[in-house]
Amino acid sequence: AAAALIKRVAKGFGADLVGVTHFDERWLYTQKFSDLRRREKPQELPPNLPNVIMTAQAMDYDLIRTVPSALSGAATGLGYSHDALVVLSIAQFIRNLGYNAVASMNDTALAIPLAIRAGLGEYGRNGLLITKEFGPRIRLGKIFTNMPLAHDQPIRFGVREFCERCRRCADNCPVKAIPQGAPSAERHNQSN
Repeated sequence: AAAALIKRVAKGFGADLVGVTHFDERWLYTQKFSDLRRREKPQELPPNLPNVIMTAQAMDYDLIRTVPSALSGAATGLGYSHDALVVLSIAQFIRNLGYNAVASMNDTALAIPLAIRAGLGEYGRNGLLITKEFGPRIRLGKIFTNMPLAHDQPIRFGVREFCERCRRCADNCPVKAIPQGAPSAERHNQSN
């Protein structure tokens, strides 16, 4: 009942997709980078936040189609702005109920593994979350909370199988950053 309420509230605040999963320390960033001081500092997520609410907001299809352009950049910026409003509003709603809630976007933890666990989509060859509804054209947000919530399950709708056959993104990547072969844990460069 609580998870259904949070999903209704999240959609009311503008989330296109919402799922819930458990906190997994493997995806938590160990350090937080401060742009102002140009140094790392320890991550400061409060303890005892066992649940993560994942949200996805779709970006405008017509604007994203114009990549690379100022219009596609605007779609990304608008997506991040909308995402911030959504996760901050959900977190405040949860705090008003008496629970702890910490809103997060690209900081604190990796969003894609948590979104997969929350049932929002599958992992694509391009390294992005692929959703049934919007493909990879989304911005992800997360709220860490101690509000008791039922968890969603990962979904499968054929992305992995499709990506194994298609390879279009890998073939068209100008810098060849997307691997051609089957998925693996092999390290191709220092960023993976």
